[in-house]
Amino acid sequence: MATHAIDSGAMIGPAKAFTGPRIIAFPMVGNTLGGSHESTIGLLRNLDPDRFLPVVIHERGANRIGDFFRDFRTCVAPGFETRERAGQRMSVPRALNALRHTRQRRALLASIRADIVHTNDGRSHAVWGPAAWLAGLPLIWHHRADPDARGLNYVAPLLASRVLSVSRFALPADPNSRVLSKAQVIHSPFDTSLAPDRPAMRERLVTKLGLRTDTLICGYFGLLIERKRPLKFVEAIAHLREIAHRPVAGVIFGEPAEEGLAENVNSKAEALGVEANIHVMGFRRPGHDWIAACDYLLVTAVREPLGRTLVEANLVGTPVVATRSGGNVEALAGGSGILVEPDNPRAMAEAVAEAERDQAALATMIRHAREAALRRFGMECHADSVMDVYESVLAEAKS
Repeated sequence: MATHAIDSGAMIGPAKAFTGPRIIAFPMVGNTLGGSHESTIGLLRNLDPDRFLPVVIHERGANRIGDFFRDFRTCVAPGFETRERAGQRMSVPRALNALRHTRQRRALLASIRADIVHTNDGRSHAVWGPAAWLAGLPLIWHHRADPDARGLNYVAPLLASRVLSVSRFALPADPNSRVLSKAQVIHSPFDTSLAPDRPAMRERLVTKLGLRTDTLICGYFGLLIERKRPLKFVEAIAHLREIAHRPVAGVIFGEPAEEGLAENVNSKAEALGVEANIHVMGFRRPGHDWIAACDYLLVTAVREPLGRTLVEANLVGTPVVATRSGGNVEALAGGSGILVEPDNPRAMAEAVAEAERDQAALATMIRHAREAALRRFGMECHADSVMDVYESVLAEAKS
């Protein structure tokens, strides 16, 4: 599909004359790619084009976002940038600063004839939620964060028409929470046709890093933010090196989103004497190919709403060892991976060593994990559920 850039200063057509598919605005904030963007593009690829037309709004200078969504209609938000980083909490001062351009955002939504605004992370909720409210448009608030998030608990009840949560964990535990009456769980979408060449990808990684072919390769995938515990990953590699019967490599795929964490990773590796075992690869796509190159995916994150990499690993045949925290438990339900206590890198290393000792059980878990992921996380099922929500809020808006 060719790129369709929309002139943000021009109307698509007279409001009363427009009879085509309903326009869904997907505003993006910042220029860092993450799991929310992967999930969003999975949804966009499976929307019924006869019913819904997605328009991705990105900020001036956000070239990575624009390129990522190049196969869809895009619109550049005129004249303002939030300069927020992924993983950065939207503080009260930042939120107040973002409100300065609410009227401009409202005008943009009017110019592209949006029928619904669908926001996908905390920054886009804070920046575009008020504009949707001011424009009188239904707001789909896609929640992919902590259940205690202030926006979810205090702002979503006022602004959102619906709250879509990626997991039950991500919703407030308090049954009296005001947001629950608007909320439902819809798991993130995944391409269940993934079939990377695992041996070829592993050989590619081994060659690139100059590793021995018998190296035990463990991967970390995600932004370098405190919640994902990259330093605990380094510690797990240090413990694993002590107990494994072959060389060990810890490979970090991701980019820093919190100041100082990348330097802290290097310092921790040096302090533990494993600087030669830790390899920082940065952000690389497609992520699932590189997950397939690893012998294990180690998920050290705590209170993660629903990590994409766990499901992708299940689909490509990479066994998962993850913390028993947050949405990890839901993602690996039914024995699709190995769960260990949070912030216990020694337990994570021992789980890998134990799995290595019982290859028959490991093969059974890998097979079961793929079968479960195919049943639970298909893109079409996700898109159908979201389109039902669109139809529902449009019907409510009409009445």
